[in-house]
Amino acid sequence: MDARPELLTVRARPVMRSLIVATVLVGVGCSTQVRTDRPDARICRDGEYLGTGSATTSSTGFPGEVVFTVEADGQRRENPVTREFRASTFFVGLFTYATGWLWCWQLPAEVNLLAPERPAVSLWKRQGGQVNPWRRAVAAPATALAPESAAPPPAPESAAPAPAPGSTPWRSAP
Repeated sequence: MDARPELLTVRARPVMRSLIVATVLVGVGCSTQVRTDRPDARICRDGEYLGTGSATTSSTGFPGEVVFTVEADGQRRENPVTREFRASTFFVGLFTYATGWLWCWQLPAEVNLLAPERPAVSLWKRQGGQVNPWRRAVAAPATALAPESAAPPPAPESAAPAPAPGSTPWRSAP
């Protein structure tokens, strides 16, 4: 009798080898480096926060589009990236009875994203976001309101008569 117990049956060995090879192949290219052109920009993937400036995310998944969002200065820009069928996807599919061809599509190894443009800041803006008081519009001066029952002030005696409608005040009438 053999002293060494049999851990796996003869039929289970090829299946276990296939799973180990598929796991190694998926682990080879399972992350994507994501960078922006601004180090202070927030990076999100499908609404999930990844990091600021640069981040790492998993690249394996179903075929389709992944939307990376970059937020900076209160503005946001969406950058869609599509997963690709690669050589690793092909080999994983061979060892996983073709199921890897469905779930092992890969993002590129490195994704460079554009951040939103910085808003134009006026030279008159202060650091706190307040507008310079010297650039504000001047308010109309407050006037005292006369009571409605008061009569209008009398016209001075030396005042000229009002011009006739349709005539210009600088021409003399013939």
